[in-house]
Amino acid sequence: DDGTLAADEGGLSALVRTDPRRVSQVLQVLFSVVASPDLGGGRLVNSKRALEKLLLGSRVEPRQIPAQLLAWELKGFRDDPRPAQRAATLALVESELLEWIEAQGTGPAIVSVLADQARFDPDTLGAVGRVVRVEPRELFSYGSSP
Repeated sequence: DDGTLAADEGGLSALVRTDPRRVSQVLQVLFSVVASPDLGGGRLVNSKRALEKLLLGSRVEPRQIPAQLLAWELKGFRDDPRPAQRAATLALVESELLEWIEAQGTGPAIVSVLADQARFDPDTLGAVGRVVRVEPRELFSYGSSP
């Protein structure tokens, strides 16, 4: 894996908004869900329906079209990938999804936390994994924002 964008499509990502003091608790819950997924109770069917509504109702804002086209191109798509993604989602069966989720839980996790340092305790998060503090100027080649 050379880290190209096309290889990243198989990754699992989540966005969680919480009080900075609760980050480690929330991460433990998130990791436990990945470690022991429960798709019972119609969760997969409901999720497919919700995702289908999202995909059918989504549109690229006119000003974002050039950036979106570039993003798709960088991922190796020649055309809008959403119709194919929708079809693949609707065709997904529970056993395949569980297999994929289990594979995601086997590798290392990279967690990014954006928080007010005064309200964030890196030592508490250290119980979940190694904490590496990164300055904004290290993240962006064009420098930090004012």
